[in-house]
Amino acid sequence: MSYMEFLSLLSRTFGYTHNIKILDCMLNFPASEFTKRELRQALDMNSETFNKYFELLEEEKIVEVCRTVRKTKLYRVNRDSPLVKAIMDF
Repeated sequence: MSYMEFLSLLSRTFGYTHNIKILDCMLNFPASEFTKRELRQALDMNSETFNKYFELLEEEKIVEVCRTVRKTKLYRVNRDSPLVKAIMDF
């Protein structure tokens, strides 16, 4: 089963929720760093919704701050997360 098939199965089973959308976007570019604003704009989500679901991903250590440029935090998927490892192994 490929990553896309796995994601499709997740979406069909649990719904294509906002946190899956965020994770999908970030996993398509696993070595990239993103600001919250870049992700929010790419996904066309309002700030309140995005922040609510992004915070859940941070709490579960699925995404992490990789560096800060001035006052702007850059995020990436946490490749040490068991969930991220499992998804990337597909």
